[in-house]
Amino acid sequence: RFSNDLNAVDRAVSNSLYQALLFALLGLSSVVVLFFVEWRLACVTLVALPIAALGPEIFGGRAVRAGQQKKEQEADLSGLVHQSIRGQRIVQAFGLQAAMVGRFHEHIGRLYYSSVWATLFSSFAGKTSNLGVLLVQLLVIGVGAFLALEGFLSAGMLIGFIGLLLNVGDATTQLTALCPDLVQATVGLRRIDELLDESEDEAAR
Repeated sequence: RFSNDLNAVDRAVSNSLYQALLFALLGLSSVVVLFFVEWRLACVTLVALPIAALGPEIFGGRAVRAGQQKKEQEADLSGLVHQSIRGQRIVQAFGLQAAMVGRFHEHIGRLYYSSVWATLFSSFAGKTSNLGVLLVQLLVIGVGAFLALEGFLSAGMLIGFIGLLLNVGDATTQLTALCPDLVQATVGLRRIDELLDESEDEAAR
């Protein structure tokens, strides 16, 4: 029942978490270099970067809750299938085939809607963050162009700053691409914690 949860956690720990740390370090180091290149634009970047975090902040929690609901629906469907297989003779003896098929279709419908919402919220968390990164880049480039036109910044310095700014945006984009795996791992950890809590309660009794 919890094999998928363990696989999600293992995938996140062995792969996604490592990549997330790598891209986070890349983004932070690029931001530090930005201050050495042009501190005014770097300050604008640092102030505007929280815009990129609005998407995960809004949709991240919803993605986790939707993913947990999806896992619960998968577990219910799996339990129904096992129940049907083990009680096949009883179902046939009492003519319960139609009722079991109806329950199966009902669980399939619930799982379908749970999967749709989980996928949508996970996608929104990543896509809105990418949109925020794009807005930050446009804002910083606009401010840099204004400073260059006013003579406060050379064109070469602006081009060099934009190159580093693209590195920050690429690192952020790669981080948001890991959101679905991290969300699944979070859901898996919650379900495993619930299982362990239930086991402790039963042992206490």
